[in-house]
Amino acid sequence: MPGAPGGLSVTGSMGEGLAVGLDALGARVTGCPMAGLLGAIYDLPLERSGLTSKLPAERLSTVSGVPREAFRCAP
Repeated sequence: MPGAPGGLSVTGSMGEGLAVGLDALGARVTGCPMAGLLGAIYDLPLERSGLTSKLPAERLSTVSGVPREAFRCAP
C-alpha cells in the first residue's frame, strides 16, 4: 500500500474487518487463513442465570460482496 512502509498485524474480529478493508484499498494482505468469523455477534444477557449468550446477528461481506468468511489472502 503506498505510503505505508512495513507491516501491520491484526487479530480478532475487528482485525479481520480491517484486513478486508485494506485489501479493498489495494494493500497486500497476508497471513491467512483468518479465524473464519462469520459476522457481527450480539450479547443476550440471561438474567436469571447471570450468563450471557452470544448470538450471530449480521453476516458481513467485503466491499465486492464476498462473504467475509470466504475472503482469501494474497498468495
